[in-house]
Amino acid sequence: MQEYKSLYDISELPFITRPLKKLLTIIDRFLDRVYTSRYNPLYRSGTLAVFCLFAAMGTGLYLIFFYRIGTPYESIVDIQAQTWGAKWMRAMHRWVSDAAVVALVFHILRLLIQGKTWGQRTLAWLTGVFLTILMFISAWTGYVMVWDEHGLAVAKMGAKILDLMMIFPESFERSFTGLKPVPPSFFFMNLFAHVAVPLGMIMVLWLHTFKLARAKWLPEKHLTYWLTATFVLFSIFVPAPLMDGADTLAIPGGYPTDFFYNAWMPFLEWYSPQMVLGLSALITIFLSSFPWWWRPKGHRQRLAVAAGVDVKRCEGCSQCYSDCPFDAITMEARNVPGEPALYSSVNPELCVSCGICIASCSSLAIGPSENTARDMIRKFKTFSDSQDRSAFKGVLFVCKHGDLSSVAARQAHARKWLHYDVDCTGSLHSALLTYGAKTYGRVGIAGCPENNCVFREGPDWLKERWQRKRGPPLPLNIPQDDVFLFNGSQPETKPLWDWMDGKPLSPPSRFQQATQWASGIVATAALLSFVAWGSQIRWNEDPSHGALRLGWRLPGQKIEECRDLTQEELNQQLAHMRRPRECKVTYINYRLRLQIGDDVVVDQLVLPPGLKHDRPLDVSFDRELTPGEYQIKVAFIPEDNDNAPRFEFEGPIQVIEGRVVLIALSEAERRLKVVTSTLK
Repeated sequence: MQEYKSLYDISELPFITRPLKKLLTIIDRFLDRVYTSRYNPLYRSGTLAVFCLFAAMGTGLYLIFFYRIGTPYESIVDIQAQTWGAKWMRAMHRWVSDAAVVALVFHILRLLIQGKTWGQRTLAWLTGVFLTILMFISAWTGYVMVWDEHGLAVAKMGAKILDLMMIFPESFERSFTGLKPVPPSFFFMNLFAHVAVPLGMIMVLWLHTFKLARAKWLPEKHLTYWLTATFVLFSIFVPAPLMDGADTLAIPGGYPTDFFYNAWMPFLEWYSPQMVLGLSALITIFLSSFPWWWRPKGHRQRLAVAAGVDVKRCEGCSQCYSDCPFDAITMEARNVPGEPALYSSVNPELCVSCGICIASCSSLAIGPSENTARDMIRKFKTFSDSQDRSAFKGVLFVCKHGDLSSVAARQAHARKWLHYDVDCTGSLHSALLTYGAKTYGRVGIAGCPENNCVFREGPDWLKERWQRKRGPPLPLNIPQDDVFLFNGSQPETKPLWDWMDGKPLSPPSRFQQATQWASGIVATAALLSFVAWGSQIRWNEDPSHGALRLGWRLPGQKIEECRDLTQEELNQQLAHMRRPRECKVTYINYRLRLQIGDDVVVDQLVLPPGLKHDRPLDVSFDRELTPGEYQIKVAFIPEDNDNAPRFEFEGPIQVIEGRVVLIALSEAERRLKVVTSTLK
């Protein structure tokens, strides 16, 4: 029917787009029944995620006054004791953070289905990937700050990955061996990152949305109030979990994990840190690559269909400038005597060819190539002339991207109405509606839900033109009752079909309104319960074994050989680099040997880490053992050097279920010793 194709034709996107759309449509229709399309939270997934970010920042700002980096776990226990104060604040901090992940998943899914990943959307997509990374980093530091069993597990597993990346000069993992309490500086670093990263997210969020005109960061006011009240009530009745305090000499296990943020933890338990780090890098690269392959097949040709302006016809009214959802239109000075002072100019680098400007121009002077209002009217007239007009009671314009596109043709045919697809109901010019009304008597318009328009703001502008509040308005000689606007999904179509059948429209009864409210409350409780359940999934069992751990750090083991340079050697050097004495430093390698009973478990060379192999020697080794008594021998001996210190331990150890026996180096006594006490 249409010669022109939009930038969002799902048939030209990757094949997986269609099953994804079917899945999302099923979910959307269910929530439309529960909440109505006007309040469906998934139509606001982006603003819902930002609401969760700001709610987490607000509650976190309150909680920070009760947090002590010297006694982190104890400060959280004190927070939990404030039943009507900080306790529910901490719960809300946790639940909105988890809800943000759910909102983010649906936001990404909708963008993929609508093809909003490429071209002028590339920057928004890439900054969105970066925002996701920052969100997860902030969450992980928050879990560590609690310093319970789960926080310790997150810290230890995260340390394994950080050590692989070699960002810091010292090993992070050795901070949790159990010889010493974790220093307050570690918790200060986590607190700083937990506060600084969300502040940085605001800057990235601005970059994420700066190409949008009238970008909305938060849902509508009434919905924001509803969300706030809902999360507060849920947080009062469902507190955030708090496990036993972190014990570095306990074997982790049996604790619930927040799978919204920490689904990677089981993989790190089952596989190597190198594999988890590599998989994370591949996922990041994969998501970042979407703008270059998740796009229509004819994307190069589509980049050339930006809106154009017939300058001679342009009246300089600035309506298209006001309506453009992407700030792609500017008003330029004409400087021609006797003509309007301004004319519209389109920046093709910002234009996504949405066609919203088509309906803005009273002189029909603007629009994508071959798809201006003049072209749309011509195409509709051609199509209308090929039909038997007397056989139809009216004409139904349907957005081909909306939920009604699959049933509108059948319903229109059954009611003897002419069906006509358009790219967006927001691009329907008043002149086209006037022609349709004069030709067929009645005009129906079936568009997307107001917050789910593929092209942004189209239904809003059309509604204002129908109400004659925005130019170019519906002409006064066309009665409003002859034009019916419907923006919704299939479960809500009864008013549209009734109007087409000539039946009177009636508002919902009080019983229907009460039922709608009740179903919304029940659904909201179920959704939040799902969030709480996903935040506390138990994936491992309580340990039935014990462990032997070797963990210590030995600095400064080196051999320095010096000699005096001859005068001839000094003369060969530059004057400012001459030194009378030359020293050569060789760092000593050590051999680690562990024998349990008669079995040699470890016999390996320990090299100084670092690019120059000049950092302190670091020993970190764990061995699972069944509970019982063992006779062990540990030797840490310099390789090919008899002058460096030797460290040895021999004796019995008692292994207890769920506990770690630590063999550590006492710096004061300069010997290996057994540590079995519980440190928090």
